[in-house]
Amino acid sequence: VQGDLAGAQKRLEVLLVGHDDKDDRELLGLTLERRKRYAQAAAQFKRVLKLDSGNGEAWSHLAECHEAAGDTAAAESDLRRGLTAVPDDASLEEDLAKLFYRSRDYAAAEAAFGVLLKRQPQDVDLLMMRGMARLKEGQDAAAQDDFSALGRLRPGDPAPAYALALALIEQKQWAPAEVQLEKVVKEDPGAEPAWVQLALLHGRQGRTEAFRRTLRRGLEAIPKSEDLALVLAASYEDAADYQGAEAVLRQAIGRAPTKGLRFQLAVVLDKAGDFPSAQAQLLALIADEPKDAEALNYLGYSWTDRGVKLGRAEDLIRRAVALEPDNPYYLDSLGWVLHQEKRDADALVSLLKASQRLKTSRDPDEAVVFDHLARVQKDLGQAVDADQALQEARSIRERAKQSGAVDRSDKETGL
Repeated sequence: VQGDLAGAQKRLEVLLVGHDDKDDRELLGLTLERRKRYAQAAAQFKRVLKLDSGNGEAWSHLAECHEAAGDTAAAESDLRRGLTAVPDDASLEEDLAKLFYRSRDYAAAEAAFGVLLKRQPQDVDLLMMRGMARLKEGQDAAAQDDFSALGRLRPGDPAPAYALALALIEQKQWAPAEVQLEKVVKEDPGAEPAWVQLALLHGRQGRTEAFRRTLRRGLEAIPKSEDLALVLAASYEDAADYQGAEAVLRQAIGRAPTKGLRFQLAVVLDKAGDFPSAQAQLLALIADEPKDAEALNYLGYSWTDRGVKLGRAEDLIRRAVALEPDNPYYLDSLGWVLHQEKRDADALVSLLKASQRLKTSRDPDEAVVFDHLARVQKDLGQAVDADQALQEARSIRERAKQSGAVDRSDKETGL
């Protein structure tokens, strides 16, 4: 209770010497779980279950430990074994359904929540979870049914209205979705995702002024919102109105100088053709945030692309790679600066790593990695490999044209 978990653990271990009390052992398991010592905690819960296989809470906690340790299959097995031992334990059934959802097996999650809802048709949490699983699956009309029912059960609660709006958006029912989102921001002006969705709703319909007006309304309600400011600035940036984007970002920085806003200001200044100011912004940001990998990489790549300060550029990019070793953009930057320094053998290693992570890309901006790879391979006399890399770049650009923009609202909400 007092938060002294280490002390509690020692006390319980003393109590359990020569006295295998299942309640004390379960409490020791809970203590170890809270200390994030999942393997030790799991061992305690297993001993509890040997003494009492009908302890549903112990099965649940054992599954939590395995999932926290990254073993989702073991967690699922624990819950299924628990349901074999305690067939009517609704809590274990719900735990299993939620595990499916967290594991992104949305079809299994929907089915599991459906079984529970047959017994408890007015359970608001189950309705919300099944609706979210359906939304993730692309069953937008069915999700709408769940969220509408949820709204009737919880009038005045903004959460069902927000979820219903997402389902309506996926069906391109703009007007009803707008009604629901306006309801959300009225009930909860601090609902940042709802402001974003409401603005995007206008944007999907080509209503640029309504899009920006909504974001400004959101910023009046949440003055320090980084996301709202970034989305608003992006609307000006996309229209090549860099002065407008800069004004939005500087105002937002005046309210809350976050590293995200400061970085984006540097990007806008660079796009506007004022690289010296962008460079100054990035250097200041890096001085304040020496582990900001995005800023390190951006400035390093900018110098590389201009063929200046290559030694410093390599240092910055290597710092970014050290922070995110598998980031293909940073690996590409490292390969490109090494190429500029006439170190193509080393450059090839980095560019091959970057390219392996983008084999199935549909983002045309990522094709440049294969352009860089082809350039290095050509300079190394690997003509066949260079042609293959160029073909991959063309394939990425073609896939991007064919697939078009992905526009599912759940990707923008974190649901």
